Amino acid sequence: MSDWNDADDLVTAVAVLVVGGPLLYLTLNIGELSFSEAWAVGEYVIRTIAVPTFGLIILFWALLKMGPLVDVFADW
Repeated sequence: MSDWNDADDLVTAVAVLVVGGPLLYLTLNIGELSFSEAWAVGEYVIRTIAVPTFGLIILFWALLKMGPLVDVFADW
């Protein structure tokens, strides 16, 4: 498996764990939430989780790629 796939898997796990809370909240409160409240929760999830997820993929990929580089400097 490539580093890119590893980074993608890590971010997917983080996103699923973080999105689980708001989705559970929405499903437990079906019928009690107004449309605007449900929309606000959905918008919050998109702004705080979905958009930054791509940045996390790049970050994890860079960290995975830096491992051998750090080892080279540690041995030097």
